[in-house]
Amino acid sequence: MSKPLRDDKDPVTQAQDDYDTAIETVAGAVDPPVNSDSQRPAKRPSFADSVEETGAIRAKAEEPILQMLAEVGICVDSTDELDEREVRRSPAALAVLMDQFERGGQPYWLASLLGHLLSTKASRSYWERLKAIYLKPGSMGQRDGAAQALAACATREHYDELVGFLTLERRGDSRIHFLRKVATLGKDEGWDVIESYRLHPVLGKEATAMLRRRESRRSRTAAATSP
Repeated sequence: MSKPLRDDKDPVTQAQDDYDTAIETVAGAVDPPVNSDSQRPAKRPSFADSVEETGAIRAKAEEPILQMLAEVGICVDSTDELDEREVRRSPAALAVLMDQFERGGQPYWLASLLGHLLSTKASRSYWERLKAIYLKPGSMGQRDGAAQALAACATREHYDELVGFLTLERRGDSRIHFLRKVATLGKDEGWDVIESYRLHPVLGKEATAMLRRRESRRSRTAAATSP
């Protein structure tokens, strides 16, 4: 089992630091110092300007992915228009998404979308690549997207690795994606693992909810079968 990343070299933590720095930089740009000549603040960008700029940034981030998807027969103007079923039925499209996801550098929303689209049984052939991303993500989007995809494509042979992922504290709440699959694949053994996380500060809420639902199902079954 791979060891968690060292604290001083964790890319997700670094990404969060970079994000915080970016927010401070943007705040400084939006609230510039008073103009020394007029003693009046510089003009703030309008809402329309902000929307237009955001749209341009989004389009630029999507462009390489949309171009490569078009080359394999999936032509859309935006990732919002992608048909999940069509993408997941196309091995060529999944290969494009996997390559782009592995390359990284996308904003959070796009990286997590790539992970979501890869969340299919058809991604099992990418298990090792997805695992490598999850163990050493370059961004929060990669972390969360890889967790989604790994949970979706895992089989019984991956059970021990899923249990191992739950121990990676620096992967934060992304590990919630693995709880249900651990219970499903591990059966009684898996439920014992879920029980062990009942009081966990990050996973405890979901683990407890799962255990309560299981107990409720058992109670209903017992009531239905009793004479």
